[in-house]
Amino acid sequence: AEDVAAAEEMSAEDRGEFIRSMVNRLASRLEEDPDDLDGWLRLANAYTVLGEKEQAISAYEQANGLLTEVPADDPRRQMIIQALSELED
Repeated sequence: AEDVAAAEEMSAEDRGEFIRSMVNRLASRLEEDPDDLDGWLRLANAYTVLGEKEQAISAYEQANGLLTEVPADDPRRQMIIQALSELED
């Protein structure tokens, strides 16, 4: 919440750099902890918002590989399938 509040007061350029640094930190953290399904979903969403389609697909694919550990009715399964379908069109 503090980060969002701080970002609202920044110039567009500074805000863009701030967002990029947050995305990069998340990506780095996931390299160290690749079993974080929700982290991969957050990263995929961030890349989608940034318009970085290939990186978003890669992050969703990483998340998809972790689905073996979740119940069959977990809503994240459908979210990943739908996102990959939309991005790969």
